[in-house]
Amino acid sequence: MGVTLARVSERPQLPWTFRVVDDPTPNVALPGGYIFVTRGLLGLMTTEAELASVVGHEIGHATARHQVRSSS
Repeated sequence: MGVTLARVSERPQLPWTFRVVDDPTPNVALPGGYIFVTRGLLGLMTTEAELASVVGHEIGHATARHQVRSSS
């Protein structure tokens, strides 16, 4: 799902990587095209559409380079 969403983003050329992290904390991280969804966040979701929404939201942050702006 993540790769499909990333392909239609503003930066499809990023080396996109999507992973589930075995952590009970509901969180998502995105350092430069890497999107990590925690087990805790997945446990709160009830549909695939909710996951797609979260992943799409995080892809938006990555394509807008929010991570880069906040570290400069």
